[in-house]
Amino acid sequence: MGCCLETLVPLLVYEFVPNGTLFKYIHHENKMSIVSWETCLRIATEVAEALSYLHSATSTPIIHRDVKPSNILLDSSYTAKVSDFGASKLVPLDQTELATMLLTRRKALSFDKPEVERSLVTYFLLSLKENRFSEVLEKHIANEGNVEQLKEVANLAKKCLRLKGEDRPTMKEVAMELDGLRRMEKHSWVNVDPNSEEIEHLLGETSDSSKYDVRKKSTNAYDSVRDHVVLDFDDGR
Repeated sequence: MGCCLETLVPLLVYEFVPNGTLFKYIHHENKMSIVSWETCLRIATEVAEALSYLHSATSTPIIHRDVKPSNILLDSSYTAKVSDFGASKLVPLDQTELATMLLTRRKALSFDKPEVERSLVTYFLLSLKENRFSEVLEKHIANEGNVEQLKEVANLAKKCLRLKGEDRPTMKEVAMELDGLRRMEKHSWVNVDPNSEEIEHLLGETSDSSKYDVRKKSTNAYDSVRDHVVLDFDDGR
C-alpha cells in the first residue's frame, strides 16, 4: 500500500493479511489440510508472477534474494503477497551473473529424517526417477489433485533444478506454465518426459552438495542466505 518514513527504519505498509504466512500452511499439518490443490496451484502461480515482474518488467531488474514460505503473506482469500524485500538487490543491466540464495518450499535439509530424505532435492529427484512421486506429496493433495497436473508441476520443478542457469525456465516462463496448468492449457515444452540421464546427473551433484551442508551446518544454524550459488541472470532465472 505504501511506506512510512517517520520511523528510524522505514516501514512498508501492507493491507491486513488474516491468514498469515504460507509457512504456517506448509509446516503445520492441521493447517495444510484446509488448503486445496487448486489454491496451492494458484498461490504458486501468483508468487511466480510477482517474481517475474521483479525480474523482467521493471526498468532495473530486482532480485528478492529471500523468497521463502514465511515471506509469502496470504489474505482472506488466500491471495499471495510477496513481502520482506530487506535482502533484495538491484541488478545492473550489464551484469550477467548474480549470487542468489537457495530457494526452498519445504526445508531444504531435514537432519531428523532418514539419510535418503535429508536433502529435499535428492529425495524429490529420486521419487521422480523411481516413479513414486506421490510419496513427497501431502496426502490430501495426492488424493484431491489432478494426476496429470501434479506430474506436470513436478516436471516443471525438475526443470527449475537444472544445474546450469541457462537451462532453467525463466520466472516468466514458470508463471506462464503454472497459469496454463490452472486453465488446463498445454504448452509443448513442459510436456516432456523426465530425462533419466539428467536426473542421474542432478542426483550426483545434489548428493555431493548435501554432504557438504550436513558436515558444515547444524539443524538450527542452516542459513540459506549465506550459502550462495552463482546463477546466470540473462533472463531472470
